[in-house]
Amino acid sequence: MNFKSRFHIKFLVFALVSALFFTTACDDDDDGMSPNSEHFEANGVYISDGGVKVFDYFGPNLPNRDVVLGPIEINAGDNGHWDVNFYNESEQVVEGPINESDKFLVIEIKDTSVVEVWDAHNEVKQTLKTTEGWTQYQFNTGVYGVHIKGLKPNEETRMKIKVYHIDHNDFTSPEIKVRVRNQVGTNLVKLFEGTTKRTHAYLNDASVNSYYSSTFGDTLNLNTGESKSLEAKFFQATMVEKQAGYEITEGDQFTPSVPLHSLNVITNNDVIASIDQENMDTWEFKLTGESAGTCTITVQIYHDGHLGKAFHSIPVKIQ
Repeated sequence: MNFKSRFHIKFLVFALVSALFFTTACDDDDDGMSPNSEHFEANGVYISDGGVKVFDYFGPNLPNRDVVLGPIEINAGDNGHWDVNFYNESEQVVEGPINESDKFLVIEIKDTSVVEVWDAHNEVKQTLKTTEGWTQYQFNTGVYGVHIKGLKPNEETRMKIKVYHIDHNDFTSPEIKVRVRNQVGTNLVKLFEGTTKRTHAYLNDASVNSYYSSTFGDTLNLNTGESKSLEAKFFQATMVEKQAGYEITEGDQFTPSVPLHSLNVITNNDVIASIDQENMDTWEFKLTGESAGTCTITVQIYHDGHLGKAFHSIPVKIQ
């Protein structure tokens, strides 16, 4: 065998071994603590609701990969929109791979009778049963907004967060406990003129609507031709079951993060009252009385160009 033939054989063996190595590396799950530089690199998870942290962990701070994290405590019913982001190796919050068609978010739930999840755009999701008995929720490419709903108060289950890549996981979180509280969560919007509160409205959510004794506050009164500059401020609220029914308790104020979130206010009759959001601060709008009569306005929060939350309509009277 001449030198040229021996060289070709050695080259082919080297190429075959290299290909086998890279294929094997691609099939291994990333545990979230030692990311593979060839794939989506993440060192932990950061979950937020309207810019407020719900839960996080940074992989290098964990004692081992088998630790069970949490619990995340959620309310019965829909818990609103959660944004799932990740930590990089410098413990900076980064987005998931939103522009890569071969990567997508997967959430696994151990017991779907306790909680269920769906994507923030309310698109149909694909659910698959894994061999370990977990239910897998597969999200569309680029979607890292999640809704989670508590189904059984005083019960808990476990959740795992993954980033799937073709036929393997680039990232897998440890198991995270999720516990459902015996209370229903909702949101409240208050409209202020300067420092004076003018009215309020609760979130228009089918899962909690039956518990409200009143879904909105005072009527907004204006004269024809009069304008009011109003600011929307948002608050958490909970409804706790009592013997005589549910009692609503106001919680902390929160401000949805921008530019991901934006304010949208609509009227059901712009002949009577008009809305102007041009040249206003992010959470402000101008209400103008156009002609005598009654109508309603509705405050909405948009998330990434889609309707995220809508509050009950507020009555308006123009004199």
